[in-house]
Amino acid sequence: MFMCKKPSFLKDNPFQGQHLHSSLKAFGLIAGLLTMWAPPSMGEEEKAKAQITWEPTEFAAYLIINHEQGNPPTPEERQKERKRTRFGAGETVKLDITGKEAIIGDKNTLQWRVEPGKGDQWAFIDTRDKNPDLLESAVLVIKDTMIIEQPNIKDPEQSIGDTLRKTEGEINVQALQGDEVIAEQAFTAVLPSGVTAVNEKRPFSAEDGERAKNYPRDGTWDPAGASTVLTLTFHPTDVSFYNLSYIEVDHGFKKHDDQGKPLDLSNAILFDIHLPTAYATPLSQKNSTPDYIGAYKSLKKLQEPRMRFPLEWTWLCGFYTGPKDAGVDKKCALIGIYEQTIRYDQKIPDDFKTIITAVRKFNRAVRRMTGGKHEFDTANQ
Repeated sequence: MFMCKKPSFLKDNPFQGQHLHSSLKAFGLIAGLLTMWAPPSMGEEEKAKAQITWEPTEFAAYLIINHEQGNPPTPEERQKERKRTRFGAGETVKLDITGKEAIIGDKNTLQWRVEPGKGDQWAFIDTRDKNPDLLESAVLVIKDTMIIEQPNIKDPEQSIGDTLRKTEGEINVQALQGDEVIAEQAFTAVLPSGVTAVNEKRPFSAEDGERAKNYPRDGTWDPAGASTVLTLTFHPTDVSFYNLSYIEVDHGFKKHDDQGKPLDLSNAILFDIHLPTAYATPLSQKNSTPDYIGAYKSLKKLQEPRMRFPLEWTWLCGFYTGPKDAGVDKKCALIGIYEQTIRYDQKIPDDFKTIITAVRKFNRAVRRMTGGKHEFDTANQ
């Protein structure tokens, strides 16, 4: 049973009885004055006493990453997380309101909205009258299809790297009683602005399923080839993209080097066509996902008379956001255009037992000589 402690100023006060009469008289005077003062109609000061409260349903990715690295969130970080106002595309945020009952009235009669013209193209409010299965009275949903700037790619080679387009937009959420706005709160909707990669330094194996078929293992002589698995992280990590997916789109071959000079494409008939996954790939709670990079060619193909070493080309890989299970035609915001380079060369001229295959993406690489083991880059920063 919960019992209130008597305030210290009422404990063992020897003057309590002497002053009680005068205190009551004073109280009566104050009460009389209060009855002469009528409260004003609800103005901005009163409205300010009604406040929107919120809580994201997912942790920001960096907290999950830190936890897996042995650094669980501190109480301060947890508290800060509950109050963050930046949310990734696809995130949902529970909404509520606090304040004087006289101001708020019946919460069930409140109307919620994203203020028209202030982010309603990027987010919406889900409520029980729209969704009876909803446990909360209102939920802010950041659209997984949001686009802030249209990704009109005329020349992919001019857009290589992380996107330079705007990736954040302001949202203003309002709570209304009737037609009157009684509380509002500003938030920021965030799109992925770039990708980094870590090389897991392992070639494809049976655990990678069908995609590993035909790729050579360590010691394989034919075909020539190499592969590795990258772990991609989509930034920023101070939000969650757990309810978002990315779509990789082929933007053709790179035709000029970094200085703008034309590349030698005379061997182009021997280049492999880029066939990225034809559907959206979901992201984890760490804003991450594996990316499988590799290449292989039979020795017969590499011994064709028209073959000239080195054989090298670069694919331009467009990364876009997209809703889960979407196809390439449903791609949304551009994250960036990234290079994947494949190269075949001979360590000893005309010796097809010394063909070296090298594959590089996000500045992470793997190489292997026929009959040898996979070798991986050492830098992962």
